[in-house]
Amino acid sequence: MPRRIQLYSASHQEVLLLSGILIPLLVMDWNYSRPGFTLPLILSYPGWLAGLCLPLVYFIWTRFAFSSYARETFNRFLFLIFWIVLVLTVQRLLYPEAVASYSQFILLEFVALPLWGFAGFLFAAQPDATQRFLGRFALLAAWGSFFSFALRLAGMPFSIPFGVAGWPTRLFFLFGFCWYLASFLMDGRTSRRTLAGLVACSLEVVITLHKPIIWATIFSVITLLFIFRAYLPRHQFGKTITSLLKSTVAVVLLLVAVNSIFQGVVTKEISEFISVRVLHQSDDENAITLNRAAGGRFEIWETALKDSSEHFWFGSGIKDVENEIGSVSLHNGYLDMVFIVGICGLIPIAYGIGFLLVRVVRSLKCPPLLLVQSSCLAYVVGILMFNLGGISRLFPGVTFFIALVCGISLRLAVDGHRQTIHAESRLNPTPNNRLLDNRRSD
Repeated sequence: MPRRIQLYSASHQEVLLLSGILIPLLVMDWNYSRPGFTLPLILSYPGWLAGLCLPLVYFIWTRFAFSSYARETFNRFLFLIFWIVLVLTVQRLLYPEAVASYSQFILLEFVALPLWGFAGFLFAAQPDATQRFLGRFALLAAWGSFFSFALRLAGMPFSIPFGVAGWPTRLFFLFGFCWYLASFLMDGRTSRRTLAGLVACSLEVVITLHKPIIWATIFSVITLLFIFRAYLPRHQFGKTITSLLKSTVAVVLLLVAVNSIFQGVVTKEISEFISVRVLHQSDDENAITLNRAAGGRFEIWETALKDSSEHFWFGSGIKDVENEIGSVSLHNGYLDMVFIVGICGLIPIAYGIGFLLVRVVRSLKCPPLLLVQSSCLAYVVGILMFNLGGISRLFPGVTFFIALVCGISLRLAVDGHRQTIHAESRLNPTPNNRLLDNRRSD
């Protein structure tokens, strides 16, 4: 293991990083798009300051040493960041009007995102502390989801700030859902704590029937099922799936009972979800069209793609599209990146995501990392699928957390790969390795 000097205890490090995520999450994302309430600008400053300053404090108070594998990976991502900065510099020279589209908060986010990825990469040098750290995030997600849903069920008006959670925080609750579902699948038995956490996170992630979150959750669940089908013994996986099916049947029976007692409230909600939020049908329009089911996204994307051809290579800054309801975002994270940094900037981003996914998938072979890496991989896949119809970049607290998870998962993958190679070299020593072992024994 690399030598590591700590000037602050691990608990204080965790508090710094937890605070840096939770403050912007609660101040801004929790109160996102609240009718009748506009977040005063002064209230957003604590969120941005925490998101930018706390990871910097974490770097100052802790010194780290890298293994050769970790340093190589770190240098690789430094190069990718330099590439994107170079693209933005060329964009500024070629299209000065693009700079005007970047607000001070967007520029702060551009700076904070690599800091959070770096913070996760550094923190994950200690795998045991990392699992405890992510478990605390999952626990906070479970409590937050339960608290928000309870207020929603009690009929609290959504216009009241710091009450019912804004929908972007469901992207944070999704991590807790992935964590507890992975724990449930891995244990092979019903743990009350795991089941309670899974149910609590499901309240906001699943029961609220929010289409983009449901879409992301489906792919997260599929990812976890594929992982554990491949890496768990067949009999253990079979028992786990049986337990999961039993729990699902119990939930369905409970919903049937609630539907009978409260005169069809469940079927009414599901019917409304399908007709209004999935198919976007109105009373005067019975025809179902694909574009209407997509919430008008195809029209937005078609307009945006025509505009993107003007600044295809280096981007043209933040882009919104005008339609009958006013100015709307592109509702696609990848198209949003094309406008911001162009194809030349999208290449290093795509490479970084691909590199991360490949390394994390390889690290699933290491049993001690299976819980953390399966949870992180399922969460990242869910976020990637969400960005097909939304833009996670718009939500600072969630975006910082995604960067932190990616940094943690990448470091665990790198160190896990190094340990796997070392173990294989012990089991199948080459002549040079045997000579080295003999010298050590002498």
